Amino acid sequence: DKSNKAKWLIPNVTPSISPRVVGPVVTLWNTALTSLVAVFKEGMNSTIFSHKLISYYKILEAYPSQGPFKEINNYCKEKRMEVPRESKVLSEELLKGAFDKEYHAKYVGKKYTRIRDELKGYRNAIAHPFISDAFIDLDTFEVQAELAAISNMLERMAVEILEEEIGLLSKVSPDNIYKQLAESYTYA
Repeated sequence: DKSNKAKWLIPNVTPSISPRVVGPVVTLWNTALTSLVAVFKEGMNSTIFSHKLISYYKILEAYPSQGPFKEINNYCKEKRMEVPRESKVLSEELLKGAFDKEYHAKYVGKKYTRIRDELKGYRNAIAHPFISDAFIDLDTFEVQAELAAISNMLERMAVEILEEEIGLLSKVSPDNIYKQLAESYTYA
């Protein structure tokens, strides 16, 4: 910085959480699913809890009737097929190994769509901090701990939703690639 006669140093910071990538991901005709998988990967690779929350919330926001879910619904309707998508309810089994079971307990037994609605305030406060009625101070430990717990829960929900959707694609799609994808899909 010549005008201030100063040197700026950028520290080499190593994230404390190693990024993970889900794969293999091949989506042919369902471009919206490709977008959700990309958003999921973005959340997985982020080390910032507010960013993770927004990424996973986007998947929950689309579920079960927007974006790729709507594409599959329309495809099944066209082919006169029943959409074998079940209404999702948060279970203790899904939260097995979660780091904040006490926090998550209030959501166990609730439908994913209801959880989405209850968490919308967080989404709005993070995504639209200047126009939202809510405000969250992202600089406090308590807020970061709460965002970490929410992100952990939403990640598990997003995995379950994406696994179901890829499995559903393998059943209804004329392309055999989805069947292979569903059989090889694993969450690490």
